Amino acid sequence: MPKGAVASAEVSLKVMVPRALAITLRQEAAVKGVTVRYLILAALAAQGYDIDMSQIPEDGRRVR
Repeated sequence: MPKGAVASAEVSLKVMVPRALAITLRQEAAVKGVTVRYLILAALAAQGYDIDMSQIPEDGRRVR
């Protein structure tokens, strides 16, 4: 890391998933009132990954 650079607490991670899965995730997120990001992170946390779900907003969508 260059001198003076600040490490970000979060990074972008893009993955390709089957279209049907993407549709299912979007539908479930809408029904539950959460984001797809929240669903994925909750699933990873359930598998034992170290994720502090109290720091992840359930609905991080922008208010318009």
